Amino acid sequence: MVSHPVYTTLNVPTVTSYPSVKCLQWSGDGQACFATKTAAYLMTPDHGMTWSPQADFGLTPTPPVDGSLLIVGNRAGSLVFLRYHPNATVQHALTVPVTETWITHVSCEAFLASAAADGSVQIAKLTQSYTTETYLDPPEFLLTFEARETIIQPDKTSVTGWLGLRSFRLKTQKLSVGSSALHPASGIQYISRRDILVLTLFDGSFHVIYNLSGEPTVNPQANDIVVTSEKLSQAARSVFVQTENNVDFGDMNRITGLTSYDGSATFIWMQEASRPSDFSYKHDAKHNSTLLVSSLWNDVDDDSMVNELREMLDEAKTTAGLAPLYLLRPFFFHLQDRTRLVKHYPQILEILKAQNDDHSLLVNVPTWTSMTSELRRIFRTSLMQHLFGWDTLFSLRMRLSIADFVWKYIGDAQKQAECGYVAQDLLNRISHRVLRTIIRHLTAIVTLLTPNDIPFVLRMVVQSLLPGSPEDISAEGNRLQNMSQGVVYPNPEYTPVANTFNEHCPACKVEVPLQDITTAVCANGYVDEQLIGSGKVTRAAIVGLQRGVWASSSGYTLSADDETALISAVNSPNSALSNGLRLRGQKFFIVQTNDRSLYGKKQADGIVVVKTTQAILIAEYDQPLQAAETTPVVEKLADYLISVGY
Repeated sequence: MVSHPVYTTLNVPTVTSYPSVKCLQWSGDGQACFATKTAAYLMTPDHGMTWSPQADFGLTPTPPVDGSLLIVGNRAGSLVFLRYHPNATVQHALTVPVTETWITHVSCEAFLASAAADGSVQIAKLTQSYTTETYLDPPEFLLTFEARETIIQPDKTSVTGWLGLRSFRLKTQKLSVGSSALHPASGIQYISRRDILVLTLFDGSFHVIYNLSGEPTVNPQANDIVVTSEKLSQAARSVFVQTENNVDFGDMNRITGLTSYDGSATFIWMQEASRPSDFSYKHDAKHNSTLLVSSLWNDVDDDSMVNELREMLDEAKTTAGLAPLYLLRPFFFHLQDRTRLVKHYPQILEILKAQNDDHSLLVNVPTWTSMTSELRRIFRTSLMQHLFGWDTLFSLRMRLSIADFVWKYIGDAQKQAECGYVAQDLLNRISHRVLRTIIRHLTAIVTLLTPNDIPFVLRMVVQSLLPGSPEDISAEGNRLQNMSQGVVYPNPEYTPVANTFNEHCPACKVEVPLQDITTAVCANGYVDEQLIGSGKVTRAAIVGLQRGVWASSSGYTLSADDETALISAVNSPNSALSNGLRLRGQKFFIVQTNDRSLYGKKQADGIVVVKTTQAILIAEYDQPLQAAETTPVVEKLADYLISVGY
């Protein structure tokens, strides 16, 4: 039997749900959600209910409102529209009668479609409008339901699945003693790249409908021989054999829920071993399901993938309500293959360099002269809308995520440096746009500021004046400073020193001057005070997990290659244990590792390397110092840095 790559196996010791094509789905924020008889993490009923997509109100930036509706069909033949609000009970928006019989299925994309028990199918246009009056909480929506049309007349056959305009007889795939085409459907997924519909049954069989948008058929065409019902069924059976113990023809791989992991050939599904011929039911009483991620055929078209990445980044919309993780998951999944990543590295880097107009220039915030609880809510809503509602900023953030991913996996120091420059440019552009947005909001409430607000205001001002900040942002920062200090400190004698604001070091509590918009380095430093100052460390440094030397002792210089070697070592300790660690032209033999630390020797000298949440501590010691003296000092500092988020 052919072996197929299995990426995830996760046992779920719970009673599975009754076979349902909706019990396993992706949520818009990138989570795989599974509903069972005993635990429901996301409500996904079998019949007559659906969530509408997030509404696009045509506003820029996108308002932070939830325009999605829960649409429920009832036995009276009506569609009930419900809206969720986090601070209130479920709100009833509208009820529309559409038929005289029980509504069994509802689907909502560009149009709303409903299927009734008499076999009829109707489509209608659903329109929402949103008021921009800021005083309304929750926001006011206007919902209209119009242009109803029956596209399939009643035929008394009852709609128990989406038949559309075609019905097909499924062929039994003889995979086990319990195989039958009469089993209920348990998963359904449309693959747009091939225009096929993949259907799974409860017996673990797969069935493919081809040319779904044209003339649907269950008979594969000449160019569809790779993806057939028989081959997918056998592939799923092969995965079942790989992941379960001691199975034979008497074991049925019951599939409950299926959806695509990458929009193509890699699927995620829930399976459970069952023995239909064992009437003692002891086997079925185990109720031990397994969540699987596996590729069932090879469908990676590298050129198409790169083009899809470009289109996704150029066309990303905040109105879709989809998290970056949801959108980027397929690309991260396939680009983990370093060969593929290296091949398309130039194209990907060029995509990441794409320029966007500075949307923050369009941020317009009205002036507030008083602050009530209601105006406070409006102010927060405005800030949220401008920080998270612009499509260009959304795209920049995803580009930065991809740049960091490429930097981590590319495995080449020169390419890492190139990617690092791109990532830093993206980070600066994001930071400057966010900074301008905050400055303009602070300027709008400048007459309401108090002395307690001045430290934060000064921090924004100092960031706007740092090297690399655009001149117009610096001008806005200076204007904010002058206005805020004139309001809060009308007597110049008590005005704080202009253009100064420092962070405080979490280790030694001294003030730390900002070096740039993202970095502040302590003058004392963890290195000199905590490591070298202990007398148990000869040389030391701190390197960021993402890149860059945070601090180092005098004369201890680490190159870009050294940084790469350290990051690779802490991420792959087994490799370091086999190959050692080379720093500053010298090789240390790694003699011991654990989940965060590496311990190495070079003749009588040694090294301790510890990974924290955001950084790597490197401490070398020369004889007569011993590992037993140096290690506790380094590990103690690492514990502290982790405790404060570093």
